[in-house]
Amino acid sequence: MTKVAIITGGASGIGFATTQLLACAGYRVGIADLNTPLAIDRVAELTGSGYEAFQLSLDVTNREECGTALEKVRHQHGLVTLVVNCAGVAGRSQIGDAASGAGWDRNIDINLTGSFNMVHGCIGQLKASGKGVVVNVSSVVGERSGFAEAGYAASKAGVIGLTRQLCRELAPFGIRVNCVAPGYIETPMLGNNLGDVKSWMDIHTPMKRLGQPREIAEAIVFLASDAASYINGATLPVDGGYLCV
Repeated sequence: MTKVAIITGGASGIGFATTQLLACAGYRVGIADLNTPLAIDRVAELTGSGYEAFQLSLDVTNREECGTALEKVRHQHGLVTLVVNCAGVAGRSQIGDAASGAGWDRNIDINLTGSFNMVHGCIGQLKASGKGVVVNVSSVVGERSGFAEAGYAASKAGVIGLTRQLCRELAPFGIRVNCVAPGYIETPMLGNNLGDVKSWMDIHTPMKRLGQPREIAEAIVFLASDAASYINGATLPVDGGYLCV
């Protein structure tokens, strides 16, 4: 059976690094990203290298749209066997700020509800595959406080809770649900929200450097693989030791 993986936020950063590794591992990869032109370019890049890839248009905050798009995948590309919920935003939502309410809503809608919507939209396919896998992407901020990010912290903590609950509910169907909690990773999203944090890492991270997208992708691909067949409901920090400090 062809292994079909859907990666939300799959056109850039951690998402594209994951997409590349899954393609190399033999998956037919579906790139779901709101940046449609970039997603199309990424598909062309992968297929031009001999891998199987396709672009998927959906908004993770729209539950009906997720279900419709994922059913279309089933008919055109085969059963979805893996969902990687990598789409995410990080914005300042410090309580009391004028824009904190909007920041809260956006973080919860995309990071947390979006992850639920994707699993909800293809739960029938994951069950039918008999060996479905979900890998959610949280953050160390979901386990520890961040920088004026009430919405981000709450949404990422919610992803960890969602992972545990889905493990309990879906394990009887042969579906594994796990989570990675990246530390501070060198991506455009980090720079756009926090600026230059490299000097800060010297103090707060034992490895004294930012992580790279591929280092998170490697952990995601491991959790999706048969090598992790008895790992379920877990959250794996990939943070250079940040949570140990």
